[in-house]
Amino acid sequence: MWGVIWRNQKMVIANARNVQAGGEADPAAAAAARSAFLASRMNTIFSFPMLLFMLGTAHFFPLYNTGDNRGATGR
Repeated sequence: MWGVIWRNQKMVIANARNVQAGGEADPAAAAAARSAFLASRMNTIFSFPMLLFMLGTAHFFPLYNTGDNRGATGR
């Protein structure tokens, strides 16, 4: 995902700098911006379930589950 976002964002940034300098706008920049936006949105959407699963399954690992409810510190 990151590669898709970064490649398209580089194109959009280069187009913005070109237009700011007085050059012609690149018609492909709009499609690149949309593609980067969609990839970024999917990246964000998929991050939430990943974090939930990471936090939800943490108590199964021996480092966090000592069996006596004291946690990883053992105090």
